[in-house]
Amino acid sequence: MAESLSSNQSLMYGCGGELETTFLESEGIFYAVFLLMQFVMSTFGNILVCLAILRFPSLHTLTNAFILSLSITDLLTPGVRVIYVAVSIFASKWIFGCFWCQLSSVLGVFLCSSSILHLCVISVERFITIKWPLRHQNWITKRSVAFLITNIWVVSFVLSLFPYFGLVHHTFNIEILDCEIWWEANPKLAVLLAIFFFLIPFMVMSLTYFYIFKEVHRQTRRVSTVPVPAEMTRKKSIGSRMRINHILKHELKAVRIIVVVIGVFFVFWLPWFTVTCIRAYSPKSISGMMQRLTFAMAYTNSSCNWIIYSVMNRQIREAFKTILTSCQSRLPQPKRGSDAPKNIRNVFSGIRIANVAFRRASKSETPTTESNNNGQNPQALQQQQLQTEQ
Repeated sequence: MAESLSSNQSLMYGCGGELETTFLESEGIFYAVFLLMQFVMSTFGNILVCLAILRFPSLHTLTNAFILSLSITDLLTPGVRVIYVAVSIFASKWIFGCFWCQLSSVLGVFLCSSSILHLCVISVERFITIKWPLRHQNWITKRSVAFLITNIWVVSFVLSLFPYFGLVHHTFNIEILDCEIWWEANPKLAVLLAIFFFLIPFMVMSLTYFYIFKEVHRQTRRVSTVPVPAEMTRKKSIGSRMRINHILKHELKAVRIIVVVIGVFFVFWLPWFTVTCIRAYSPKSISGMMQRLTFAMAYTNSSCNWIIYSVMNRQIREAFKTILTSCQSRLPQPKRGSDAPKNIRNVFSGIRIANVAFRRASKSETPTTESNNNGQNPQALQQQQLQTEQ
């Protein structure tokens, strides 16, 4: 027990601030600034998504319930990982202690698995909606959606507790200034992680969306070739077909958004899983710069989903505009533009008047007399004339 404890302490050496980073100064600053930008973008955007879905009744759909839960995952990810790494890079060492280093690693696994499971469940829900639209209402209900979301979070939490079951250990990685699973102790674990948390989910999502596009195309062609009943007028038949096509196009648009989200997830997380598997078997074959690059790419995914929603979904985009406009209207507004120029003109006119008065006073030999002649009343002028005659 003591040997395992001492070995575990050696693995965590550096998380107490004992080691300084090996980054170049310019690289470290750029890396830290990039991570901070991702933190700001992810926090701002995912808060917007949560507010939009919660505030507007038109967005209270079952699919958006999964998107809301996914946005919460993307909101928490930079808050428990990215920001601490960025601050430690500026400090040139990890400054948050070993306990938080290990806990942030556990939370990173928790949120990563939660994000993947959310995307898988969304793809299956979309497939059921398109393939069996009549059964969808019986299968996908508010109770079942709440059950699925709860299970996603519970399963992800249990998977993140593997280090506390003694199955894996954490180590402090000086190259990224953060804790991670000690892949070298069990390289097969890295491969299994890549298979079960990346490859299989991506294959499932790819197959479901392939069948979704195929089914939508088939239904669209079938609606266009359905013969018109004799008792139905031409106008009614065209209207019914247009309604069906509109529903199919709406569902297809929602599917396209999720497809793009999954594609972005694949692009940003593939390098990290690949590098992790290589490092597990050959730690020295991957440079520190490559590790930092894949780390940054993986967590950039959290700041991309809300951009995809705002670009491809008109309802969410309009909700964003409404929220931002209402926030702007509540801020203290500056004075109208006409007031400031008036004040400026008054100031300059006062300066000109004072300047002219000063010039007149400097040219006159008796400035008091001139000023009194211009400003005093007649009785004061008469008294002054009598004094001068005497």
